[in-house]
Amino acid sequence: ELRQQKRYLRTLIDMLPMWAWFKDTEGRFLAVNQAAADARGSTTKDIVGKTDFDVQTREIAEAYRADDVEIMTSRRQKMLEEPHIVPGGTIWLETFKAPVIDEDGTVLGTVGVARDVSERKAAEAAREVALAEAQRLARTRSEFLAQMSHELRTPLNGILGYAQLLLRDKTLGARQVKAIVVIQE
Repeated sequence: ELRQQKRYLRTLIDMLPMWAWFKDTEGRFLAVNQAAADARGSTTKDIVGKTDFDVQTREIAEAYRADDVEIMTSRRQKMLEEPHIVPGGTIWLETFKAPVIDEDGTVLGTVGVARDVSERKAAEAAREVALAEAQRLARTRSEFLAQMSHELRTPLNGILGYAQLLLRDKTLGARQVKAIVVIQE
């Protein structure tokens, strides 16, 4: 029965498209699913028994270990987005981590799942760039319109002033007055 449960659990975590793992309190991998192993260009058996320090850069491993310690100490779940180095480059992961607590309250380790959100992060970055460009264009348009308004108002005010002066002239004929009214309008 225990062997069957283990096989069901292994099948369950391997069928997940997300990365999944279990770690003990020392940060050693007890199990990883196939998706997590594939992303590292490794096998599940090659990762089990190792720590993040064995499979990641020191900087990233230290950050992961700090997260694990925080989760075990606080006994609270945590969600974060972080860059992750894989063969071929860096991807963005949305990671959910939780402490594993025994029936007697003892912390046994951590469990986590992560999914690749690189496309969403790229879309967000592209949206931010587009928004910044739209704001820049709106400012440029506003500045242009303000400048044009100033450039047009100055000579037009002069023309309106002359039209008002001409309308005071009592010697003008009806046709001339009509033309000046059109200019004024």
